[in-house]
Amino acid sequence: MNALEYRRTHVLLAAAIALLAVACSDRPAPHEGTEETEESEQLPERVELGAEAAEALGITLAAAEFRNLAPALDIAAELSPVPDRQATIGPRVAGRVLRVFVNVGDAVAVGAPLLSLESAEVGDAHADLLAAEARTAVARRAAE
Repeated sequence: MNALEYRRTHVLLAAAIALLAVACSDRPAPHEGTEETEESEQLPERVELGAEAAEALGITLAAAEFRNLAPALDIAAELSPVPDRQATIGPRVAGRVLRVFVNVGDAVAVGAPLLSLESAEVGDAHADLLAAEARTAVARRAAE
């Protein structure tokens, strides 16, 4: 097969694929004798219903009048959350927050950690505990 025949085969194959794609498209065929224009796509500005049609649709007519729809009261009030749904927390010692484990509005189980706190007071208390445990161990050895 020479280059000319090779090219003609590819052109015919491409044309066949294009025709097949157009024939298999989902686009509906236009209706015969109808032309879509801008006028046919516009909705009417006014719709008129007869008395029977309005009654069948449950539409009632009444004259416009002024009336109070609901009484309104201006009252000074304070909103407070439900007591068992929210808690105010605060640290027992001074310190610096290292990491926060929850976000505002998260549900939290009792005893779950909320944040990690670095505190000099806690560090001193921990050092005192270790020293007391060491003294206790020495005293126990001496008593034996």
